[in-house]
Amino acid sequence: MKELSVENQIYLCKYHDVDKSLYTTIGLKDVEIKETLKKLKENGLYEQYRNLDEYEYEKIIKKEKKKNKYEKNSRQIQF
Repeated sequence: MKELSVENQIYLCKYHDVDKSLYTTIGLKDVEIKETLKKLKENGLYEQYRNLDEYEYEKIIKKEKKKNKYEKNSRQIQF
């Protein structure tokens, strides 16, 4: 199964019932969407992500992008 970023996990939880082009948006097939949603529900993240307001959603996305940028830079600087 494809590994999703936190940003895409949140997007999936918030908009899976509205966005019918999730394969194009985040690259998941219908079976993968169902499996991912099931796992998110099992570990309690589905409701948490689904209920985020737009401010919290944007805040998490910015934090993730900053984290990913830092990790990418630190991998390039290794000696």
